[in-house]
Amino acid sequence: ASNPDDRFGMMELLASLYYDAGKDREAELAYNFLIKEKPLIAKTPDWQSRVVDCVLRAGDKKQTVAQIRKLVKIIGDVEKSGNVKTDADKKFMVTAKDRSERTLSNIAVNWHNEGRKTRDDDTFEFANEVYGDYLVLFPDNKKSYDLRFYWGELLNDYLRKYAEAEQQYTAVVVQDGKAIDAKQKPGKWLPNSAFNAVYAGDEVVRRAEQKGELKPPSGGDLKTVVPLAPQRKVLVDACERYLKYLPKGEKRVEVAYKAAKLYYDHHRYDEAVFRFSEIALTAPDHKFDNGDRAGEIAANLVLDSYNALGDYKKVNEWARRFYANDKLATGKFKDDLAKDIEQSSFKLV
Repeated sequence: ASNPDDRFGMMELLASLYYDAGKDREAELAYNFLIKEKPLIAKTPDWQSRVVDCVLRAGDKKQTVAQIRKLVKIIGDVEKSGNVKTDADKKFMVTAKDRSERTLSNIAVNWHNEGRKTRDDDTFEFANEVYGDYLVLFPDNKKSYDLRFYWGELLNDYLRKYAEAEQQYTAVVVQDGKAIDAKQKPGKWLPNSAFNAVYAGDEVVRRAEQKGELKPPSGGDLKTVVPLAPQRKVLVDACERYLKYLPKGEKRVEVAYKAAKLYYDHHRYDEAVFRFSEIALTAPDHKFDNGDRAGEIAANLVLDSYNALGDYKKVNEWARRFYANDKLATGKFKDDLAKDIEQSSFKLV
């Protein structure tokens, strides 16, 4: 064929024959030739998605990731090029995106599962990259909800990339939160994602403190509010989302206490008292994992908050309120509350 278009058409047919026959190396070379010749036409993304298939079947994960990166770029470039005009062009793009979506979601999940069996760090890292590429291309696909959660699990459980894990878990919670706000049913990953966002955020803070990158909050006096460091702000936001969307969540008390303590340490006493008093009055019997009574600790911190502010009227009011709660005011703590009532009354005279 002397006509260039005829030659190109023949090469396209040959590439397709190789691909269908499972001759992956030959198909890859042929499709790469087509892509090089016509990098920005509506068919190009489909050709590149077939290159991804060929390389994947050859078993080379590193090369597969490289070709997926190329696929992400080609789809973006073709969409921006203005070359997708006719109905046929649009159909080629839809076909390419469908194939790419299926391929990338399968690769990410399969490699993730393979890594869990083999405990191979490289496999986890490759799966990590594919999850990221999938969510760049298909952020609104119905599978993206599950894949965000799976990516969070990979980042949290295996790669220990806690800041990135928190972001993915939070994206799941935000999506579910929008459903709840619209009076719709949330997805199945809300409880796990909401708690894991808190866990991952807490790990970020803990590790930054250990390395000395994050200093303990400090202020000149107890009445001056101390700004929250960015890492602690992320953590407190994760806590608040958990409490908003899982008001009866299994870890409600622990999460509320974590948020309240952060507020307290930063002299944000109104928010601290709101959370601490809620724990004291609604969960007086709850015990932390170490056996400590959550209600008693929270009640003491309510009183400490008002002592710090020098507001003895509030100390007296809250001490009386706690004293009147039979489940909360028991044993030595009841005696301590009686003393708090007496001492704060004396200061009010």
